[in-house]
Amino acid sequence: MDIKRVDTKSEYEALRALWCDTFGDGPEFVDAVYEKLGAEGWFIPGESGMDSALTLYECGEYDGRKVFVSYAICTAPAARDRGLAGELVKAVRDLVVSGPEKSGLESNIVKAPGLSAVTPAEESLYEFYEKLGYRKYFYEDRVSFSYDPDWLVMDGDGSDDYAPEILMEPVGAAEYNKLREYYLLGVPHIRVRDEIIELSAPDGLDGQNIYKINHGAAICILSESPAEAAGNRAGEIRFEEFIADANLDAGLGVAEALSSRLMIRGSVSYSRPATALHDIDCPGVTYPATMIAGNADAYDEGFLPYYGFPME
Repeated sequence: MDIKRVDTKSEYEALRALWCDTFGDGPEFVDAVYEKLGAEGWFIPGESGMDSALTLYECGEYDGRKVFVSYAICTAPAARDRGLAGELVKAVRDLVVSGPEKSGLESNIVKAPGLSAVTPAEESLYEFYEKLGYRKYFYEDRVSFSYDPDWLVMDGDGSDDYAPEILMEPVGAAEYNKLREYYLLGVPHIRVRDEIIELSAPDGLDGQNIYKINHGAAICILSESPAEAAGNRAGEIRFEEFIADANLDAGLGVAEALSSRLMIRGSVSYSRPATALHDIDCPGVTYPATMIAGNADAYDEGFLPYYGFPME
């Protein structure tokens, strides 16, 4: 099967169109991924022009190896149900895991064997990727709770005397990553590139914002903001990543306080590093966020390897 790297402007435009048609993203986001991350496109040509395609980018390092993510894997409607996406994923997996020499594919970004990662968008895809040689490896806790701020009492000058003190400060990618590494010390995790965090900056194209809370007591990436509905404060908030002190029990309290500060009514959720053993004071559903192929070491009990970063 013919596996090709995107090398021309027309090939890139075809990949971008297929990506946008499949996932609903705007072309400016696809351009940003390629420009900021130095991404590389791979595709299978065919009757549709570009029958199947994916985007490969380096997301960071883990255990001394570079980690490359196969992202936005898509197939043209007329070319589906022929196993093309699986063949493309396997070919790019071999490129990353074995290196260019052994795989027979020439890459501008993969220069030595590394780890290949995929992030399944839904549970049914885990079995699909397992058949392609991937295994569940990186985990995160996904915590959700309901919150209603009606207990807040507003005084005469409009201030909320009973709301917890929460200071949210927008930060740049480098500062966020520095704090992230500090809080994840001792937790097996991918050291992500600053460029990936930059895609989530306050002026980022995906609408996310990155903050430190209370002068760095915690950090978070906020992906959804409150919505005003019919004069009532209501909305949904999600922290794509929320990392506090190593004492994970503190995370829920800060998230609750943050919800009251933002006046959220409804659903609140966040992702954080997962522990192998839970107790009643550490709520959350441990979720296998990412699968890998390649020679990653086994891990000890305690903290599970953590992936969580904005571009899932």
